[in-house]
Amino acid sequence: MECKSASELISQGIDGSLSADQSAQLEAHLQRCSTCRELAAALRVNASALASVGPTQAPPHLAARAFARAISAPVEASFFEVFALVARRATLAAAVLASVLWISTWRGPEGGPLVEHLVEMQMSAQMEQVAADILGLPSDVEG
Repeated sequence: MECKSASELISQGIDGSLSADQSAQLEAHLQRCSTCRELAAALRVNASALASVGPTQAPPHLAARAFARAISAPVEASFFEVFALVARRATLAAAVLASVLWISTWRGPEGGPLVEHLVEMQMSAQMEQVAADILGLPSDVEG
C-alpha cells in the first residue's frame, strides 16, 4: 500500500468503517511508514478531542445574520445583463396586460363580455352542484 492510499483510509480506520482486509493492509503500512503513523496519531487525537466536545448549538440569530450579509453583498452585473432582465420583465408584463385586456373585451355567445359569460357558467355549475347535494343526486346527473 502506498502513502496516498493509506492516508485516504486512515480516517475510515479511525471511524471503524474499514473492512477487515483494508484494516489489515492499513495496519501493515502504518508499521512500516512513520509519516503515515504520525498522521494517524494526529487524526486520532483530533477525533478524540472532537468526540469529547459533544453537540453544540449555533449562536442565536446566526441564520438571520448570514442571510442579511448575503443580501447586502454587492452584486456585480453588467449594464447589458440588467437591461436584458428589465426588458424580459417588461415584455412579460405587457403580454399579461394584453391578455387581460383581450379576454375582458372578447364577446361571449350572447354578445356580452366573455368574462361575464364565464362567471355566469361557473355560478350555474355551482348552483347545480348545491342542488344535487341537497337532493342527494350524483353530481354528474343533469336534471
